[in-house]
Amino acid sequence: MDAATSDDLDDRERGRLNEILAHRPALERLAHHVAAFAEMMTGLHGERLAA
Repeated sequence: MDAATSDDLDDRERGRLNEILAHRPALERLAHHVAAFAEMMTGLHGERLAA
């Protein structure tokens, strides 16, 4: 997974972040969860939340 897809990062920053995430599985999972949460909040997908 390429967790560093933000337009705010340049190629060097994106590459470095991906290197770090590749060596730290817990951080990669966290980045995925944060990105999913951000998409849910910005896309108003509240119906995806477990009851």
